Amino acid sequence: WLTATLRVVTAAGGPVGMAALTALTCPAVVWRCRSWRPVVLAVVGGGGIAAAVLVAKAVVVRDRPALPFAAIAEGGYSFPSGHAAGTAAV
Repeated sequence: WLTATLRVVTAAGGPVGMAALTALTCPAVVWRCRSWRPVVLAVVGGGGIAAAVLVAKAVVVRDRPALPFAAIAEGGYSFPSGHAAGTAAV
């Protein structure tokens, strides 16, 4: 049950969850600030952090732990954390 719960938490911090959070907050920011500048900065920042993570993963090339040490099997490289970088950017 804990693994299933943490998968939901992980999905919320992934690209789709962060994009949904950004899409939900952008209208409130536009209404409050009466400007599109924060929305443009959010889109540029989100795209920029995604590109930075992809480049860093290609440069560092750190494999994920094998299944005896990992709760679930995932593909791709493990460092830097896209979830942490995306959350910090948003």
